[in-house]
Amino acid sequence: MRFFLKAKYVSLIILLSLPLVVSAQLVPCGGAGDPCEFSDLITLINNIINFLLFYLLMPLAAIMFAAAGFMIVTAGGDSGKISQAKEIFGSVLKGILIAFTAWLIVKTILLAVGFDPSYSYLKNP
Repeated sequence: MRFFLKAKYVSLIILLSLPLVVSAQLVPCGGAGDPCEFSDLITLINNIINFLLFYLLMPLAAIMFAAAGFMIVTAGGDSGKISQAKEIFGSVLKGILIAFTAWLIVKTILLAVGFDPSYSYLKNP
C-alpha cells in the first residue's frame, strides 16, 4: 500500500515537472539542418546537469523543507512526527550538499586543468 502511495506522488511530481523539461531547451543543435558535433554532446551534458541541479533539485528541496516544517508545526507535541520531520530536513540538506559539492569539484578540476568555458576546444576550426 505504501508503494502505491509513493508511486502516486512520484508520478504527480513527474507530471507537474514536464512543462519545465519541455521548455528547458537542453539540446543545443539539430534544428533547421544544424548538424550535431561532439562539442554539442558536452554542452548537452552540461545543460542536463545544470537543469537537474538548479531547476529540479532546488524546487523539490524547497517543497520538502516546507513539508517538513508543516509536519513540525502540526505535530502537536508528538515526538515521533517531530523526529521524522528533523530526519527529512537532514536528508534533504545532505542531498543538496552532496550534489553541489560534486558539481563544484568537477568544475574546479576542469578549471585547474585549463578548461576555458567560454571557448570550446572540441569544435573543428
